[in-house]
Amino acid sequence: MGRNTRTQSRATDCRAQSDAITSYPDRKACRNRETGGRGCARDQQSADCVLTNSSLLLADLPLDDPRREDLQTIVDETLRCRKIVKGLLDFARQTKPQKQSIDLNKIALDVLALVKNQASFRNISIITELDEQIPQVLADADQMRQVILNIVINAADAMPYGGTLTLHSSFEPKSQRVELKISDTGSGIPKEIQNRLFEPFFTTKKSGTGLGLAIAYGVIERHKGELKLESSPGKGTTVTIVLPVSSEASDE
Repeated sequence: MGRNTRTQSRATDCRAQSDAITSYPDRKACRNRETGGRGCARDQQSADCVLTNSSLLLADLPLDDPRREDLQTIVDETLRCRKIVKGLLDFARQTKPQKQSIDLNKIALDVLALVKNQASFRNISIITELDEQIPQVLADADQMRQVILNIVINAADAMPYGGTLTLHSSFEPKSQRVELKISDTGSGIPKEIQNRLFEPFFTTKKSGTGLGLAIAYGVIERHKGELKLESSPGKGTTVTIVLPVSSEASDE
């Protein structure tokens, strides 16, 4: 079982590194994205190798082999490591948006089409209140899709036993801004931690990386918009994306 021991050791190292990154007190990973991104890419390759080896070994073992439990632990921890590394890579690779005129309603509907059949959305009712008259915004379509996806997934995670997800869009003529509100009927977020939710690595989830909302905040900031959060414990949470529709958004 020498190969299994080496694989388990590499998975343990990967888990230790990822735990160190996410708990590091001064968040040095945020300060050198280029160097951190290269290191994370290497870690992801190592994790992929561990996952492949462990999965192959697991497939070869009889169902009653006592070593299966250890191998399954390796697979689970390596998947966790990959998730953290992917989050770090996304955070490190934040790029200048390629802005063009886009329909924010369409982007939102594309995201819903992507997630609605996933297991975590099976007991969730989805309501769309999208104003068809809103103007287009100047934004990077791929980055907006990622922002909305991150927020929608967070909303689903807040409703593990079901609930309602509502997407509402509107246009404010006075400010020349489009708003997209994404609301859930989950457990809500305690007031004392709400101002930390956009911090990198801060998470309330057992398996979270704390990077989803941080990435979303950075993207919206680079579009000269706003990302706002309102939450009431026991009632749910609303995250609002605010984007300008004028030439203001194209100024660098």
